[in-house]
Amino acid sequence: MELTVTRLNRQLQSCSAETRNEILVVFQLPEEHSIGVGDKLIITEFRMDADVTICHGPTKQTFRVLICSDNVHDLRLPAHHGGSRRPSPERIDAA
Repeated sequence: MELTVTRLNRQLQSCSAETRNEILVVFQLPEEHSIGVGDKLIITEFRMDADVTICHGPTKQTFRVLICSDNVHDLRLPAHHGGSRRPSPERIDAA
């Protein structure tokens, strides 16, 4: 799965990254990182509620992060209070 970094929140130490088919993944930044907005990230084995290895495209450095299912969103689904935007397995596989 290839993602493009769309937002960095330095106060919360989080990173938002989006796939080409509009799946948003948010995760905690590692302590030492050189990630910037627009950078490409690659996850070879995407899993939710598990630690995954991410490769930072520009530097080829790898790091591990926890991807929580609550932080994976299908941006093509409508947002509404109390609703879920969790992507289907088919949408994740297509990412």
